[in-house]
Amino acid sequence: MKFKKSLFVTGVLTSLALCAPYIPSIVSADDAVDSASEAPVFSDDFESETISGWSSLGGAGNLELDKTKSKSGSACLSISDREQTFNGPSITVSQYIDTEETYRITGWVYNSGSQSETIHCTLKLADSVNVDDYRGIAVIEAQPSEWTYFEGTVDTPEDVASALLYFESQNIDLNFSIDDICIYGKAPEG
Repeated sequence: MKFKKSLFVTGVLTSLALCAPYIPSIVSADDAVDSASEAPVFSDDFESETISGWSSLGGAGNLELDKTKSKSGSACLSISDREQTFNGPSITVSQYIDTEETYRITGWVYNSGSQSETIHCTLKLADSVNVDDYRGIAVIEAQPSEWTYFEGTVDTPEDVASALLYFESQNIDLNFSIDDICIYGKAPEG
């Protein structure tokens, strides 16, 4: 009987060892940020005195540098007065995105509402004949009045003429903020 138990335990341990490469590791948000050893091809921590390059997708909404609740440093980017679900912070990142590459996008979002909300981070790619391709980066379940870390990867197709990174929420009454946005991957040459 001891021999059978020993074989069973050995079999279980062997199975776990073979499966280990396929079991995702659990990484805290702080570890994920600290472990980024590569330099980002794009980053914005909103520490300048002006909003550089960012706008509200669709034009509606009030973007402002908020110095009352930044994740790090002294400011974050906040949006309020949204009129459509897609109104949210957006920035053109075409100069940082190359064709047929993999990019990792990280950052933090802050839910200013009173209940849990879903905030989407998306990369909108357009090809040379203006066909749009929307690539979801992250679906962020943001708790009220706290910062939530997100991270996602995206593969780009063989034809990329432009790239736009943006954030949105289905709740048009939701005010939210972003901070420490980074894109990691291969920068285009030239």
